[in-house]
Amino acid sequence: HSSYSNRDQRLHIGEGYFFDVQPQAGFHRGVVQTVRSPLWFHHAYFSFRVPGKKITQSYTAGYRWMQQLLNSNLGINSAVFMPFANDSGNQISWRNSRFYTEAHYQLKLQKLRADLRLPFWVQSIVSNQPFYQVAATKRVLLFLPQLDLTYNFDNEKYVRGGIAVQNNFGDVTTAFQGAILLNYLTLQAFQQSLPQDRSYESSVHYYHQKSINLLSYNLGFTFRQTEMNMVLSDSFANRIRRSFFVPLINRQTSYGLQAGFSKYLFKVKTNIALKAQVRQSLYIQFVNGQQFDVQANNGSASLTAIKKLGKAVELNYEAATSLFLTKLYHAGEKTELGSSGFLIDQRARATLQIFKRIFVETTALHRSNKMTGLDNVGYFFWDAALRRQALYKGLDVELHCRNLLNVQEYSILFQNVNQVTSSSYQLWGRTIFLGLNYSF
Repeated sequence: HSSYSNRDQRLHIGEGYFFDVQPQAGFHRGVVQTVRSPLWFHHAYFSFRVPGKKITQSYTAGYRWMQQLLNSNLGINSAVFMPFANDSGNQISWRNSRFYTEAHYQLKLQKLRADLRLPFWVQSIVSNQPFYQVAATKRVLLFLPQLDLTYNFDNEKYVRGGIAVQNNFGDVTTAFQGAILLNYLTLQAFQQSLPQDRSYESSVHYYHQKSINLLSYNLGFTFRQTEMNMVLSDSFANRIRRSFFVPLINRQTSYGLQAGFSKYLFKVKTNIALKAQVRQSLYIQFVNGQQFDVQANNGSASLTAIKKLGKAVELNYEAATSLFLTKLYHAGEKTELGSSGFLIDQRARATLQIFKRIFVETTALHRSNKMTGLDNVGYFFWDAALRRQALYKGLDVELHCRNLLNVQEYSILFQNVNQVTSSSYQLWGRTIFLGLNYSF
């Protein structure tokens, strides 16, 4: 398998934007960031399988090769167009190749299923950035086993668990030394580095279903521990966030609990499904040159309900909520830099068949979002559609009415460990259009 792709990106921030980076800080006619990133990818492998009554064996040997360039140019348009003083533009060549072999064993007994993978990698990463006189090569030998087990108590109860070792490296953007303006708030300014993380993950889940009662539920626990050779550091100065890596060992630990429930309610003829999960993550991060211990707590839940009224009407309701609470500790003491918030999404849809091939559908969507230090934001959309199936030999006609409440603008809040942002979007408003679909 071989492929080639080229992704060109251009960011143009017009007049009125304050570029808060010295020595060219100030208001300019425009700031222009361009990035070109062509990518070549090749993958070839040989595999054979040895079937058996209880054990199936598979063996694979292969080679993966990826070559990528990253060309960046950042300029300031004042009285004349000038390159950014700290890093006007440069190019990096990045090559990531891997020879690998894998033995795969599948065990099938009456109640036990086992899946064991034993992959060996010889990985080579080469980066070359002449502008900064950087030429680096890294070669590693990796063994990344993975085991999945399933035990069936009977036809309706089983438990599944597994362990896995994973290894990931940074990509061409993290190896790139120089400045890239990602958006009007974020300047990426990594130094020459190769982030690497090695993680150990284990999980166990219990599943139970009762076919006669149309009931099912599950419970699960996951644990993940990751060791990284870099710590992400963010520096905030007025309007600009700068991101780079600090070469320190960073151990991250996360725990998670998951649960699910599904039941058909015979009395009201409605199917409901509930899902919930909570997760806690512990790691370190640098903010403005200071080290913080981060405790990130997240929880989410969702509800789905489907009800049919005869053959002509179907009602669907979906609701999802997520909550987070982030605490930052410095020198063992809790700081005031933590954040919290919640998000609630609701969607309701009704479908009505008024004639044999004529359907009417209406959908309502509501979102409410709250983050630390910001007012609650939300929006409500209402759409409707009329569809006529098989108007003529596979031709369907649809009439759509979008944004019936004529919402002109809405906002969405985003949160990470140390930053909360609000983004506003402009809409066309109420829109009506006619569509024709032809299938053959």
